[in-house]
Amino acid sequence: MPSETPLAVKNEGETETDALRNSPLTHSSRALSSARSKFSSIRRVSRSSSARSNAEMSDARIADMNGEKMSARTGNR
Repeated sequence: MPSETPLAVKNEGETETDALRNSPLTHSSRALSSARSKFSSIRRVSRSSSARSNAEMSDARIADMNGEKMSARTGNR
């Protein structure tokens, strides 16, 4: 029968809360949530930039239909 593994090892004079706070498991979960929030903000930025490039493409198409030449890189007519 497997013995129950504690989440954190208590040092002398430490409460259970202190032991959990200093546990490597706690640190890794904090790092994970920090990485998650960074990743979601990166995804938001990339979504907004792709929406912007889609809008620029539609401007270029409209200009093309009107017979105007438009620079693809700068968006100037």
